[in-house]
Amino acid sequence: MLLKEYLLRKFRRETITAKSGFTLIELLVVIAIIGLVSAIVMLAINPAEILRDSRDKKRMADLRGIYDALERYALDAGQYPGETYCDSSIGSADHACPVDPPQNNWDKNSSFWTQLTGSGQMGIIPADPTNDIFHFYYYEPLCNQDIVLPGGTIIPKCSKEKGGNGLCCAYYLGCNFEDDEGDFVWVYTP
Repeated sequence: MLLKEYLLRKFRRETITAKSGFTLIELLVVIAIIGLVSAIVMLAINPAEILRDSRDKKRMADLRGIYDALERYALDAGQYPGETYCDSSIGSADHACPVDPPQNNWDKNSSFWTQLTGSGQMGIIPADPTNDIFHFYYYEPLCNQDIVLPGGTIIPKCSKEKGGNGLCCAYYLGCNFEDDEGDFVWVYTP
């Protein structure tokens, strides 16, 4: 019986004096350290910049696909899709891009859309990842006019137009980047 009482007393004493968790201050210190480390990591990673860069990389890949489709179309048809206005991923206009008011996608009635998709060169023409008035893809044929590059460089009128029949002899294909490097433009002149 003495052994039993001794063990019971010892057990009670140990359970009463033993710590059974963390204090509030310890928990707050750990939470503050975790918050500080996560803030430093978020500043180092900068998710907004990563998203912006990924959208710009998608823009380059999309434009490369459109460019390749235009080249295949020109090989098959002997000319590029031509028209007298700008086509963009926010709609078409009979004047320079951007379209006002903007739509939400390419004009599926434009000759650019019908010629590229109807010829089987592209199933669907991609739209810009943000696709707003500031960021959009555009295709603009340039016939019987000088080409003015960003920065002011002028390329004289294309001399390879076939008898003035409206065939496209050059084109702009471009987009607006988000990384403050300005616009990206392919200008093709045969």
